[in-house]
Amino acid sequence: MELELWKSVRIGDMEEVRRLLKTPTIDVNWKNDRPEGKYYKGTAALHHTFGTRNEDLVISKMLLAHPDIDVNIKTAEGDTPFMRMQSKDYVLIVQGFLKDARVNINQLTSEGKSTPCWRYQIDDILLQIMIASGRELEFGKPGDKLSDPFVTAGQGDEKVVSLLESYHKNPDDAVRRVREELGISGKRFSFLVTIFTFWWLSRFPRRRFPRSCPCET
Repeated sequence: MELELWKSVRIGDMEEVRRLLKTPTIDVNWKNDRPEGKYYKGTAALHHTFGTRNEDLVISKMLLAHPDIDVNIKTAEGDTPFMRMQSKDYVLIVQGFLKDARVNINQLTSEGKSTPCWRYQIDDILLQIMIASGRELEFGKPGDKLSDPFVTAGQGDEKVVSLLESYHKNPDDAVRRVREELGISGKRFSFLVTIFTFWWLSRFPRRRFPRSCPCET
């Protein structure tokens, strides 16, 4: 049953995920230790909700709403679901995680790197979304070696570096300035996020199984 849930999340089968989540005995935090492909080893269903499909957004909300879900569950390599979503392509799902107070958005990686800038060069759009959320972000400080955002994320991107410097100096002021830059203030923030959600979803065709699951035989 748990393997079915894991696979259903991977392929974006919303109806099957919804059906399985209604099962009282299901372990929503079950990890697949024997999948095909090293990248998937030790991952739980929640690790596979990132993507650009309509189904990914809906499924992520269903899993986050489950009372037994461990939102900070780690893979065999120590990655949390939020760590795997560091891309502007997943901005709506990232916003959902940012709104969930249970999510440790500052969890350090197994390498000791800061989560918000953990693996790739972060882009200014995603960084603005993170700052605009009002959550306390720990990017590390200049000179912190592995957790230094100016090393892991600000390479060649002047706007990213400027945003990080602004946040370090005064987080509250940075939140206000970013929201103003995005044309967002107060109640308009939630309204514009909703409008943006509908626009973003309209860019992609509604397909139930838009891609195959590489872990299946």
